[in-house]
Amino acid sequence: MPVYHDVAERLKKIIKLGTLKPGEKLPAELELCRMFSLSRKTVRAALAELESEGLILRRKKGGTTIAEDAEKLVDVKFRIGVACGREAELRFRPSGGTALSAVDQLILVLLQEGYEICMFDSSKVEEAAGFDGVLMYSPTLFPSLQNFLAAQHIPHVGFDVYAGVPGSCAVTADDENAVRSCVAELYDRGFREIAFTGGPLRAPEIRSGIRRRTESFIASCRDFGLSVREERIFNTDSKEDNTSLLLENFTERVKGCDAIICSTGYIAAELEQLRRICGKMFFPQLEMYVVDVHPFTHPELWNLLEQFPGYAKPHLKLMQKAGEVLWKFMGDPAFVPGEFKIPYDRNRPLNNQKGK
Repeated sequence: MPVYHDVAERLKKIIKLGTLKPGEKLPAELELCRMFSLSRKTVRAALAELESEGLILRRKKGGTTIAEDAEKLVDVKFRIGVACGREAELRFRPSGGTALSAVDQLILVLLQEGYEICMFDSSKVEEAAGFDGVLMYSPTLFPSLQNFLAAQHIPHVGFDVYAGVPGSCAVTADDENAVRSCVAELYDRGFREIAFTGGPLRAPEIRSGIRRRTESFIASCRDFGLSVREERIFNTDSKEDNTSLLLENFTERVKGCDAIICSTGYIAAELEQLRRICGKMFFPQLEMYVVDVHPFTHPELWNLLEQFPGYAKPHLKLMQKAGEVLWKFMGDPAFVPGEFKIPYDRNRPLNNQKGK
């Protein structure tokens, strides 16, 4: 395929994405040469192709503008790659017993809008260059791919975790502020001895949601002058969710506590079940706040978790923001990637637990 045709296709996609609107001027030829790192001859050939298809209007003194019906005339197909960590994930299954994550919701939206979705093995980083955009479930699990995408400035967006690599792009929920708000509310209500349940921390270089929530809990307690005792923070070094290991010696470790913040809904549900089975005499009656009352992996727990004050992860807003970011990244060569945080939604139960 001639180089000029590739440039023409890229400009068509920019028009289709609405970055260049009808009546707007295209950048000058020299600016296009700089943007695409190509000669003026190649850029002119690309513009000639667009003009022959009625997508642009070229005037000697008026410059080059986008035709009024250009967006309707453009016939391009967008290919979006979805990075998967293992072969078992290479087939997207939107149905089943779980709710959809933000990335799964976005995949469905893109399919409905006619985008071509291709699952690919994240270890084959060179394949990413063949897509118009790339989605990643968790960027820090694919460091080689993340580095490649950032270095090549390939449009992409990750979910939940921001790798921090210059040139990388991710949409995350504001875990830190959600936890801090829980600590602040408990403090205002008179609670002073607060425990915290997290989950598997993973490696320090992986800025997982559990690690960010744990660090925010420690920092927030110190800011409010509250004691932070290691035995009252429930985390594991395991890669898997092991509730029994996580809550080992729970009753003994929370002696003297009057409240607890659960960073995940399924741990809150587990504690509530233990409370109901064991009774108040044998199980601590703690005021409980939940950071994520709507865990998408456990929708069957949502009704149970609604009784607790706390926050809900904004899956729909994450999906919408990720789509917006990806389209801007694909459509604007000057787009600056980075981390885009979305606030949690407040969960206000109808029957609040009694405060102090």
